Amino acid sequence: MKLTLKPVEDSDIRQIEIWLNTPHVKKWFEIPEQGVYLTDWLNEVIQRNGEYSWINYFILQSEGQPIGFALYYDCWDAQEEWYNIPAKGETYSIDYLIGDAHNTGKGYGKEMIRLLINKIKQNTTAKSIIVQPDNKNDASCGVLLANGFIFDKEKTISLRRLQKNTLTSKTGSEKNTSSSSIKWTIHNTTSVWIWT
Repeated sequence: MKLTLKPVEDSDIRQIEIWLNTPHVKKWFEIPEQGVYLTDWLNEVIQRNGEYSWINYFILQSEGQPIGFALYYDCWDAQEEWYNIPAKGETYSIDYLIGDAHNTGKGYGKEMIRLLINKIKQNTTAKSIIVQPDNKNDASCGVLLANGFIFDKEKTISLRRLQKNTLTSKTGSEKNTSSSSIKWTIHNTTSVWIWT
């Protein structure tokens, strides 16, 4: 089964609203004690071509049918309280959901994260992706780990370093678009990308 990400359109907003109100999604996306409500998420999607144009919104499709919602953004633009970002264009974050409960546990979330990572690598200068899922959300934490994220217990975030971006010119030659080099190291039997 082929999964794809397509940009959100106005006709998708009602479906996103339905998904946000399903019990398996609502418990992670509505956090009243932090002042986060489902209407906030919908407002952002509705205003995606205006105030929230810095967020990239997608519908996950399986064989053309909508099954999930995802987004990515430059953390510099969001300036959320759970991280400190030194520069624009280097660190991105993602949010994601599988809409209907009957579509969970089928590997769609894992593939959605892979597709989001590829979108970020293709369309940005990102060096890393950080995510802060609720540590009780085993499914979310699991798909991140399955996609190469490392959980930082001290900062309580999941982090994935990205390989340097390479562009191929019309002549077929490659150009390194990153000033950093990467080396592979192993720390306590966990694989980690180290930027040097």
